[in-house]
Amino acid sequence: MPARATVAAGAADRPLFERLFASPWSLPAALALAATLRLVHLIAISNSPFADALQLDHRAYDEWAQRIAAGHLIGDGPFFVDPLYAYALGIVYAIIGRSLLKEYAS
Repeated sequence: MPARATVAAGAADRPLFERLFASPWSLPAALALAATLRLVHLIAISNSPFADALQLDHRAYDEWAQRIAAGHLIGDGPFFVDPLYAYALGIVYAIIGRSLLKEYAS
Protein backbone atom coordinates (compact mmCIF):
# COMPACT_ATOMS: atom_id res chain seq x y z
CA MET A 1 0.00 0.00 0.00
CA PRO A 2 2.77 2.52 0.68
CA ALA A 3 4.06 2.02 -2.89
CA ARG A 4 0.82 3.37 -4.38
CA ALA A 5 0.86 6.37 -2.09
CA THR A 6 4.42 7.08 -3.24
CA VAL A 7 3.40 6.94 -6.92
CA ALA A 8 0.44 9.28 -6.35
CA ALA A 9 2.59 11.67 -4.37
CA GLY A 10 5.27 11.51 -7.08
CA ALA A 11 2.79 12.67 -9.73
CA ALA A 12 1.82 15.66 -7.61
CA ASP A 13 5.46 16.49 -6.97
CA ARG A 14 6.31 16.85 -10.66
CA PRO A 15 7.49 20.30 -11.68
CA LEU A 16 4.91 22.82 -12.87
CA PHE A 17 6.48 22.80 -16.34
CA GLU A 18 5.80 19.07 -16.74
CA ARG A 19 2.26 19.35 -15.39
CA LEU A 20 1.41 22.21 -17.77
CA PHE A 21 2.59 20.35 -20.85
CA ALA A 22 0.78 17.18 -19.79
CA SER A 23 -2.52 19.05 -20.12
CA PRO A 24 -4.67 18.34 -23.20
CA TRP A 25 -4.96 22.12 -23.69
CA SER A 26 -1.23 22.74 -23.98
CA LEU A 27 -1.01 22.14 -27.76
CA PRO A 28 -4.06 24.27 -28.70
CA ALA A 29 -2.84 27.02 -26.36
CA ALA A 30 0.63 26.97 -27.92
CA LEU A 31 -0.83 27.07 -31.44
CA ALA A 32 -3.14 29.96 -30.53
CA LEU A 33 -0.25 31.88 -28.99
CA ALA A 34 1.91 31.30 -32.09
CA ALA A 35 -0.89 32.46 -34.42
CA THR A 36 -1.49 35.55 -32.30
CA LEU A 37 2.19 36.47 -32.30
CA ARG A 38 2.38 36.05 -36.08
CA LEU A 39 -0.69 38.21 -36.59
CA VAL A 40 0.70 40.94 -34.33
CA HIS A 41 3.98 40.79 -36.25
CA LEU A 42 2.19 41.10 -39.62
CA ILE A 43 0.25 44.12 -38.39
CA ALA A 44 3.44 45.70 -37.03
CA ILE A 45 5.37 45.38 -40.30
CA SER A 46 2.49 46.18 -42.65
CA ASN A 47 3.60 49.82 -43.05
CA SER A 48 7.27 49.00 -43.39
CA PRO A 49 8.91 49.67 -46.76
CA PHE A 50 10.51 46.24 -46.47
CA ALA A 51 7.19 44.38 -46.24
CA ASP A 52 6.85 43.99 -49.99
CA ALA A 53 10.46 44.22 -51.13
CA LEU A 54 11.65 40.80 -52.25
CA GLN A 55 15.39 40.42 -52.64
CA LEU A 56 17.87 37.70 -53.55
CA ASP A 57 16.47 34.21 -52.95
CA HIS A 58 12.99 35.47 -52.12
CA ARG A 59 12.72 37.26 -55.44
CA ALA A 60 14.13 34.30 -57.37
CA TYR A 61 11.69 31.84 -55.80
CA ASP A 62 8.79 34.28 -56.27
CA GLU A 63 9.55 34.73 -59.97
CA TRP A 64 10.04 31.00 -60.41
CA ALA A 65 6.74 30.28 -58.64
CA GLN A 66 4.94 32.79 -60.84
CA ARG A 67 6.26 31.00 -63.94
CA ILE A 68 5.13 27.66 -62.51
CA ALA A 69 1.67 29.07 -61.72
CA ALA A 70 1.46 30.36 -65.30
CA GLY A 71 2.00 26.82 -66.60
CA HIS A 72 5.74 26.77 -67.35
CA LEU A 73 6.36 23.68 -65.20
CA ILE A 74 9.68 22.25 -66.37
CA GLY A 75 12.03 25.15 -67.07
CA ASP A 76 14.88 25.55 -69.52
CA GLY A 77 17.87 24.14 -67.67
CA PRO A 78 18.93 22.05 -64.69
CA PHE A 79 17.88 22.89 -61.15
CA PHE A 80 20.61 24.70 -59.25
CA VAL A 81 18.57 24.84 -56.05
CA ASP A 82 15.93 22.57 -54.59
CA PRO A 83 12.68 23.05 -56.54
CA LEU A 84 10.19 21.86 -53.91
CA TYR A 85 9.60 25.31 -52.39
CA ALA A 86 9.11 26.95 -55.79
CA TYR A 87 6.62 24.29 -56.87
CA ALA A 88 4.70 24.51 -53.57
CA LEU A 89 4.60 28.29 -53.85
CA GLY A 90 3.56 28.01 -57.50
CA ILE A 91 0.64 25.78 -56.50
CA VAL A 92 -0.42 28.33 -53.88
CA TYR A 93 -0.19 31.12 -56.48
CA ALA A 94 -2.24 29.08 -58.94
CA ILE A 95 -4.96 28.37 -56.37
CA ILE A 96 -5.32 31.65 -54.47
CA GLY A 97 -3.20 34.07 -56.49
CA ARG A 98 -0.10 36.05 -55.67
CA SER A 99 -0.39 38.87 -53.21
CA LEU A 100 2.09 40.35 -50.79
CA LEU A 101 1.43 41.86 -47.38
CA LYS A 102 0.89 45.46 -48.56
CA GLU A 103 -2.06 44.43 -50.69
CA TYR A 104 -3.73 42.70 -47.75
CA ALA A 105 -3.08 45.52 -45.31
CA SER A 106 -4.52 48.29 -47.45
